[in-house]
Formats: sequence, structure tokens, C-alpha cells
Amino acid sequence: MSDQDHKVQTLFDTHLIIQLKHIYLNACDQKDPNTMQSVFTNPCEIDYGPVGSFNNPNDLAKIFKTVGCHDYMKESHHAHNPIINFLDNESAVGTWGLTYTLINTKDQTHTVLQGMYEDEYKKINDQWKIYKTTFKPSSQIQLDISEEILKVLLVG
Repeated sequence: MSDQDHKVQTLFDTHLIIQLKHIYLNACDQKDPNTMQSVFTNPCEIDYGPVGSFNNPNDLAKIFKTVGCHDYMKESHHAHNPIINFLDNESAVGTWGLTYTLINTKDQTHTVLQGMYEDEYKKINDQWKIYKTTFKPSSQIQLDISEEILKVLLVG
């Protein structure tokens, strides 16, 4: 492969990895556990701190269905500032910023969480998949929205 071909392939693979992450985050927002788990290898390593650690996407999807797949949970995941580095033609690592917003109409709360994803990717049968991911929160604010005046419940 020529140097120019390698650069084009790297750009294309970067695009596919960015798209993979967006597919995952959109599936979370759309309450679509099947699509959500499709972005991972099986087995995989998932560490979402207080949410849990999982070694396969099926267990993550079970928790997601139980905790997150409710009409009263209005979620918005926004990944930003990706940095993707290729280790070779079939593996890469990446970091992402995340801003997560949740309006919980049942509990009458509004939460904004920020943090960083650290991901590892593998290319399997010409498809990029996440095989390891860790989320590290950096800040959170939770507001009571039950009254006309906002009340801060948690800042951290």
C-alpha cells in the first residue's frame, strides 16, 4: 500500500470509528438496546463505574433496558473532541469527551454529567467494533425541576 493509500485508509477508518461511537450514543438516546450492543465485540470489557462493569454487551443491554429504557428518561449523549490513534491496521485507541443530559420527568430532575471515554477498537471482518471502554466522570450537576424555581441537588 502506498503512503497516499495508507493516509486515505486511515482517514476512512477514523470516520468509521467516529460513526461507530455516534451509532452507540444515538442508540442510547433512542432506547435501542439491540443497536447499542451491536457496536461491541463479544466478549468485551466495559467499565462504566457506578453503572457497572461488563464483559459482554448483552449484560450491558440488560441493565440499559432495566434502568434507561423508559419514556420518562429524556436523554442526550454528546461525544466530542475525539482523538483516534491507530496501533496497526486492525486496532486503534480513542478518547472522547462526553456531555450527557438527562431530564427525568418521573423524578422531576435534570442532570448534566461530563467525563471522558477511553476506548479500544478492533477491526473484525472489515468492521470496527469497541472491545474495551471506560468512562470516567469529571463533573455532575443535578437539579430539582419540580417547582418553578430550580433547586440544586448535587454538584460534584
